[in-house]
Amino acid sequence: MRKDSVSLRTEPVEKVRGSSILEHWPLLVALAALLLTVLALLAVSLHRTQGRLIYALDDAYIHMAMAKNFAEHGVWGVTSHGFTSTSSGPLWTLLLAGVYALTGVNSESPFIMNLLSSCLVLFIAYAILRARGLPPSTILLALLAVILVTPLPALIFGGMEHTLQTALTLGAAFLAARILSAAEPRNERRLYFWLLSLAPLITSVRFEGMFFVFVVSVGFVLRRQWRRGLLLGLLGLLPVAAYGVVSRLHGWPWLPTSVLLKSGLIYAASPNLVIETLKHFGFINLVEGKHLVALLILAALLDVVGRRRGEQAWNAEQVMTGIFVGAGILHLAFARVGWFYRYEAYLVALGVLVVACRFGFLFTALVEPTAPHSRPRTLSEAAGVFVLVMALFFCLVRGGTALRDIPQAVTNGFEQDYQMAAFVRRYYQCSSVALNDIGAVNYLADIHCLDLWGLGSPAVARLRMRGSYGREEIARLAMGAGARVAIINEPYFSAIGGMPPEWIRVGQWQIHNRLLSADTVSIYAVDPSEARPLQAHLAEFSPELPPDVVQSGLYMQHVRPNR
Repeated sequence: MRKDSVSLRTEPVEKVRGSSILEHWPLLVALAALLLTVLALLAVSLHRTQGRLIYALDDAYIHMAMAKNFAEHGVWGVTSHGFTSTSSGPLWTLLLAGVYALTGVNSESPFIMNLLSSCLVLFIAYAILRARGLPPSTILLALLAVILVTPLPALIFGGMEHTLQTALTLGAAFLAARILSAAEPRNERRLYFWLLSLAPLITSVRFEGMFFVFVVSVGFVLRRQWRRGLLLGLLGLLPVAAYGVVSRLHGWPWLPTSVLLKSGLIYAASPNLVIETLKHFGFINLVEGKHLVALLILAALLDVVGRRRGEQAWNAEQVMTGIFVGAGILHLAFARVGWFYRYEAYLVALGVLVVACRFGFLFTALVEPTAPHSRPRTLSEAAGVFVLVMALFFCLVRGGTALRDIPQAVTNGFEQDYQMAAFVRRYYQCSSVALNDIGAVNYLADIHCLDLWGLGSPAVARLRMRGSYGREEIARLAMGAGARVAIINEPYFSAIGGMPPEWIRVGQWQIHNRLLSADTVSIYAVDPSEARPLQAHLAEFSPELPPDVVQSGLYMQHVRPNR
């Protein structure tokens, strides 16, 4: 086998400009499949949400609220009343704020931005696979796998930055592979410039991008290109450091509260506890991220097979495999997986492409005659087949489950988060409200928000990180904030004994088949004098709740039976 047959070839990419659009039918078919899938899911979702575009995650509305306030008031915060460091994807929030400044605040922009970013993912994936010289049918299967397994439809309906993160990661990985493999010495400086340009974008669109930048920087060091590796790492670190400085100047922690409270750092009271926490989260990631683990093992095994088959060292496939495996291990060790398929999505897409490129070589190696001194059907090849079957199983289950879950997650958001926001907007506009899901309420209403979970309230975040957060602290903070009512998911606070005993629970809304977070929200009168007005407001709002929402509580005595 020729050595140049195992490197990312660029000749097909150079022919794209002058070729007929029909020659790119795998990309066209994949784009059509994505659009048709999204349209079908959108039709089902709109039918369930009374024609309203609702996102599956309340976190999407945190970005939307911050973008709204930045575009309209110049305030980087969940509310218009002050700075909040709640976004671990500041680039996405900034882009969305720019769109809002041009078009006005709307719910459709995140959806459209995600759809465009998903198309960009397919364009970049197609360029990588075509440069590898894979057959069109194989390219189509790989692109469909990217759509299904990443999974792009779920990310689109999630309404957040993960599609853009995936596109930037794939593009940067391709550039890094071409540079580190020395595949294009004449264009090396230009390619490195583009890689440098992408580094700060990758880390500012999601802070987990630091894993990717670190691994690529190490690759440059191993290639004895110290200056390039150092410069790349510094540029990748720059947005994170700058965001931290701005946060500190406003009295917030160096890292966004969304990073601190959703990672093991919240339990970092001592070095030993940090180690134990990382072990705990690492084990959870191995279980919940078994699809990613299978892709990592498969990619590593395919790399071993390639090397045994005489594959040239430091070729582009090896570089991309190293980037994927290195970043994947760091992510599993220090970040999280799951939460509606989004945290590890960028790695899953990269892993699918790495396996597609290397599996094409493995298939060729298996069907071609082996070299005179090589062993046919090595143990690593057999292991690769086994892990491939496992990876396919886990990934297909992931993709199928995601397609099934999207309409239900959107329905959950409509029945719970949107109804909370509509209620607060009608009766408590410009008031102080205590919440633990802060996104939709702050996007649709203008309130003074006390975030009892800590994402939007640094005092709560500090108490949680010190392990000194309880009912007394909640009561004190609510009194200091002048909160009139509280709308919370009580199971989140069961470990600290629930809500303060002096609060009056006036009502509860329960939904069915809740996929994310708790299925019941409780509405409290923080000030006892607010109990009667709150009962009246809930009774008046009751007929507008979706029929599947189960209502209970004190206010139900004021609701007509024929609701």
